[in-house]
Amino acid sequence: MFSLVTRDVRLVTKNAQRPYKYASLENILCLTPACSNTPDPASDDIFQQAKRSESDELKIALQTNNTDALEGYLQKYPDTSHRPEVERKIGAIKRSELSEWTLYEIGDLYTPHFVQLNSIHQFGNRAVAKNRERIITSQFKLASGATVTDAAYQENLVVYDCRNPISALSENWVFNKAGELIFHFKFADPQYVDLSIGGSLPVGSVGRVAGYIACHDDIATPLVSKSELSRMEFKSLATMVNGEGEMFYKPNESEQSDPNQKKITGILKLSKDHNVKAFFDPGTSIPDPPDYRVEVDDLILKCDESKFLVAKSEFWNASNQLVRLSVHPDITNTKFSDFQVGSPFDTLQQIACHRSYGGIGIRIEPTNGLIGVAEVFDNSPAEKAGLKVRDVISRIDNEAVNTWTPLQATTRLRGPVDTKVNLSIIREGQNDPLEITITRENVQTVSTQLRPLQ
Repeated sequence: MFSLVTRDVRLVTKNAQRPYKYASLENILCLTPACSNTPDPASDDIFQQAKRSESDELKIALQTNNTDALEGYLQKYPDTSHRPEVERKIGAIKRSELSEWTLYEIGDLYTPHFVQLNSIHQFGNRAVAKNRERIITSQFKLASGATVTDAAYQENLVVYDCRNPISALSENWVFNKAGELIFHFKFADPQYVDLSIGGSLPVGSVGRVAGYIACHDDIATPLVSKSELSRMEFKSLATMVNGEGEMFYKPNESEQSDPNQKKITGILKLSKDHNVKAFFDPGTSIPDPPDYRVEVDDLILKCDESKFLVAKSEFWNASNQLVRLSVHPDITNTKFSDFQVGSPFDTLQQIACHRSYGGIGIRIEPTNGLIGVAEVFDNSPAEKAGLKVRDVISRIDNEAVNTWTPLQATTRLRGPVDTKVNLSIIREGQNDPLEITITRENVQTVSTQLRPLQ
């Protein structure tokens, strides 16, 4: 019993908590007559015991209905054959939290379309989702053929064919401006809807985007859970130069078909609300575009080029509600963007691709117009040369840095392995600047509280 509790707690907390038991028994205590005569397990049974252990932990993780426990299981058994099952379970749990209406597309520059992500589920080659859209015509024709003049918005339960761009209506609700239901019609349960009489979904249409979201678990499932957003225990990446927020990251274990590409999740937490209207096309006009406080991006990074792609973006408000979802249904035709050496994307590439670089092994941050040393890596060239946390770099290779951005400083601190860089250091308790020469080495991305790495 104690062992099972220990295992359960360790799974749920991802090894953050590990209970220990203490006992004063000096002999083996047998609770069944046969246990004292039970032989030691043969070495041939070790593999079977390991499989039973994994099976037991999977059962526990599934029973907890907790994403932390399930992700802890995947971390412990990364090659498990049960990964698809566990990932589907994680996705279902994360989506079940999202009862809010999430803006996913704007039609004709003035019609917002929303989806309720906890309504999405797949069955066979179909998917179903509940959508909401504004009604802007003065006279709206109902599914029954009747016309009403006070319709404000409608909600539709839509069935999508995940093999062909076709959808059909399962159920329809129409509401007035006061939020009162004025019409409801049910065509059939989703599994019985005849898709052959449904409408096509052209490329670029709102319906095509909705079908793409509904038919793809990885798109419909949020990149982070509400509990993760509440805790904000992601790994720190960088502080925005303008001071408006912090950047974090979360590893992404999803496999890529191209071995030269890696996925990672980027999180931008802003210090104040911003409005999603900044991402709309020019001329877009919709009522009450939502504010957001956190942006979460599904990033694809190339390991041999300084290029990245945003496959999906999520925008969460201060109450941890997902207010906007931006996806690219035709991702194969989406172009990669360039990033600069020393930028946060460069750091993310090092993390995702396990790449080293020529540098001195420190983390920097702006300090009173100069460059402050926020972290010195263990066994790094900087540590060997005597650089310390809270040192301030005033000159690099005899050039003043008071007008430099962290990116410019990063570019100058890095360089080919075995080359030297000269630093002028201001240190507390020292009247005169210290002159330090450091020889660059291969530096691995090892910081757990990352900002620009040099």
